Amino acid sequence: MTQVSESAMDGRKAKGLRIFLRKGILALACLLAPICLVGQSVHYLFPWKDPRKRILWDVPAPDTSIYLLGDSIFTSPNVNESSQTLWNRLQYYSNITVFPAALGGAGDQDIVNSIYKLRRYMTSTSIVLIDINPNHFASDYNGLSGANYPYLYRQIIPNNFFNSDGINDFLIYAWLLPMPIMSFTDFGNHLKRQQYYSQSDFIWNDENAWSYSSLDLEFTSSPRELSERRFISLQKYIVFSSAEHFELLLQTRRILSKKGIEPIFVLTPLNRSLINCFLSTEKALKMIEDFEKARARKVDFLVNSGMRYLDLTDKCPSDAFADLMHTNVKGDDIMAMEIAKMIKKN
Repeated sequence: MTQVSESAMDGRKAKGLRIFLRKGILALACLLAPICLVGQSVHYLFPWKDPRKRILWDVPAPDTSIYLLGDSIFTSPNVNESSQTLWNRLQYYSNITVFPAALGGAGDQDIVNSIYKLRRYMTSTSIVLIDINPNHFASDYNGLSGANYPYLYRQIIPNNFFNSDGINDFLIYAWLLPMPIMSFTDFGNHLKRQQYYSQSDFIWNDENAWSYSSLDLEFTSSPRELSERRFISLQKYIVFSSAEHFELLLQTRRILSKKGIEPIFVLTPLNRSLINCFLSTEKALKMIEDFEKARARKVDFLVNSGMRYLDLTDKCPSDAFADLMHTNVKGDDIMAMEIAKMIKKN
């Protein structure tokens, strides 16, 4: 009799647990469904139109053959209008459609995620250019540096799940957003961005769109002060280490090789004149020497690994920069011409 009672009690407990779980799942679904619906509605009805973050809201045109990936150096932050951007100048010189997929402040993981998102649009004839700034890899981190654009994670999984690499992509990235359909940060960002939608065109940031006329000429006080502030600010992020990790180069090559694509790594320009202008002779020589050593290590790795690259470190004069590493209108035009030359040769 006791055994029967215990069995009946166990059965009631199991039934009660099943009912509790069903109700919990139903309640969670009722909570998440409207959040997902509203978030996606905002996303599709009010798409973000910042041309320097185009990968977040647009897809490549069918005739796109060139993809620009990387950080702020490839986003043309110091030009006044769309026609002056690196991608439009490159499109002009090469006569090939370019899709700008670089992001300001992008970490290595963001670049990898961008490739995961875009590779479905690429073919074996696509040209993928990835910028490597003078200070890239010059730090002690191991593997890929962090990601600053978690929204890209949400875009990777649905785009790639139903292809040969989909399961692998899901296992690698799903843990980064355990509940990818519910992102309050993403939803909040969409609402904040709504203030820009009433404008017919994106207003380009021309606050910093100035250039050094020449470091041999006397600066006016305002440009010099701005220049020095930007130099001091960038100095905080300059770290040199001989123990560099080139995981980004290896991963991007591995991912793109599945499409039959060999990426081209672009070593971007360095403004040596600026270093000499704002540092003592001894400190300037030391910093330039450190940059040269870092550059030599990158080139050695690229050559020894049989990777394609374009070295633009010394291609821009001082009046083609807006700061230590970021080019202005003139610098973007020079980079576009040099890249177009390389593409035409190949």
